[in-house]
Amino acid sequence: MYIPDHFAQTDLDELVRLVRDFNFGTLITLHDDTPYASHLPFLISTDAAGDIILRGHLARANPHWKMFGEGESLAVFQGPHCYISPTWYETPGVPTWNYAAVHLMGSPQVVDDRQGLYDIVIQLTEKHEAANPEPWIPDFPDNMLTAIVGFSMTVTRIEGKYKLSQNRPAQDRSRVAQALKTPFGKEADENQTLVAAMMRSAEEHVQ
Repeated sequence: MYIPDHFAQTDLDELVRLVRDFNFGTLITLHDDTPYASHLPFLISTDAAGDIILRGHLARANPHWKMFGEGESLAVFQGPHCYISPTWYETPGVPTWNYAAVHLMGSPQVVDDRQGLYDIVIQLTEKHEAANPEPWIPDFPDNMLTAIVGFSMTVTRIEGKYKLSQNRPAQDRSRVAQALKTPFGKEADENQTLVAAMMRSAEEHVQ
């Protein structure tokens, strides 16, 4: 990923937090010189040794899992993102996009024991049912687990890019964050609200 110095995010805790909050990502593996991608929800954690671990599952019918071990895979996660209009700048500029992205690399390994696979399913369910006042309680026949394949990937490299107008003068950054509260006179959507919050947080760290 192309990361100019002013957009680099190197705080591992922050990068893990973003992946945890925006955990639907894309797993990419090179097979016969052709990239193969699967779009999946992930679990992220840090083990006792301090290694970052990604876990998830995919359909057994998906050939992707058979490619594991052919080299490193890349997991891509996209955080908040939104359009930035040059009309919000005090100084001249061009249209652009602010966003946060995290790339993690490693070699996925198949989780083929029943308990390990069950744990992945349960933990993903608990994460995404947490806001449900009447959460779904996992209740499915054991043979359904045979239709999916679990995986675990120890991260060997992680990159973060938070493009939040850091290349613009301070007055432009302030105007953009303010404009994102009511962009073009309309109520901000979730992405615009989150990008503005990340911009304000970045400013606080600079100060």
